Amino acid sequence: NVVMLWWRPPELLLGVQEYGVAVDLWSCGVVLAEMWRLLPTFPGQTQIETLYFIFQRLGTPSAADWPDLHRMPHWNGDAMTPQWQDTLQAWLTDIDRTSVGGAALVTVPPDHVALIRSLLRYDPRQRVSAVR
Repeated sequence: NVVMLWWRPPELLLGVQEYGVAVDLWSCGVVLAEMWRLLPTFPGQTQIETLYFIFQRLGTPSAADWPDLHRMPHWNGDAMTPQWQDTLQAWLTDIDRTSVGGAALVTVPPDHVALIRSLLRYDPRQRVSAVR
């Protein structure tokens, strides 16, 4: 397995064997979110638990989000998981940092949320890159 479990993108968690730079872009998005929250973004102990954390934070993927989803080796269709909604924006809003000696509430700037969201796209081909 490549990539630390918490930073591993959904396509690898769903069994894809061939991958490219999009894997690293996903990991960058996870790290950026963690830098703001000072908490792990997807702290699963197993691959399936990590997928559930991803789905709970970004919403359950659909064919509209990721046209190749049905081709993933370990994807069992919509029966595989509950249908969660995207909560990323809320998770990055009004962050309480008093427990680490910081300001009471910190909100991630909208352009940073947009960057994080563009790196955490389900479809690897849609993740932002340095070229874009």
